[in-house]
Amino acid sequence: MKAVPLPATVERRLDELGEVDLLVGIPSFNNAQTIGHVVRAAAAGFAKYFPQRRTVIVNSDGGSTQTDIGEFVWHPSHNHWHFEGFAEYGLWTRAEYDAWLASGRKNGAARKRGVKTTFCIIDTRRVLALPGSPTSPRYTACGQTAQGMAIGWGDEYNSSLPDQWIDLGNARLADGAYVLRSVTDPDNRIIESPGKADASRESAIANEAVTFFTVTGNQIRVTG
Repeated sequence: MKAVPLPATVERRLDELGEVDLLVGIPSFNNAQTIGHVVRAAAAGFAKYFPQRRTVIVNSDGGSTQTDIGEFVWHPSHNHWHFEGFAEYGLWTRAEYDAWLASGRKNGAARKRGVKTTFCIIDTRRVLALPGSPTSPRYTACGQTAQGMAIGWGDEYNSSLPDQWIDLGNARLADGAYVLRSVTDPDNRIIESPGKADASRESAIANEAVTFFTVTGNQIRVTG
């Protein structure tokens, strides 16, 4: 196991405490939902069996930090908790999209946009067997305290779920070629690299998906 130094704040606190009789270190990783129970059990054991001893419990999670990035909101149509602003959808004509790309993504905009969509973020399908990827889903509940996607896993929504659409109004799409572009984390609130410095992970380009399709009469055909 790779050795990870304690954060400076923890080391300073230990120095302030000085000499102790019993010191217990509890290593953890992605255990935010369960580590509290472990710490409470250890504290209860100290109180029961070593009531006269000076004791300290240290939970070491590799020196991670906490950053507030948003809120969970209740989604009445889906009947569970969602993370706000997780995805955004834009509809382009193919010609306007190609012109936007040719301008270096500077000139042009989607013809229609959906509202920023909330998501329950869980592991629904293993996409890639990457190093560190679990063989079974790690995040499975649409709770209010912890949601996420494990390494190599994805969250796949069926098209039948409500509120993940672009409102076209009363007019149908004219015949032609179109592009549907979706961007995950459009406001870049989720930290995906140290210091959010890696554009290959943080940028809209890194988090976009594009579907090309054509409309002919009442028929839609996905072309790429």
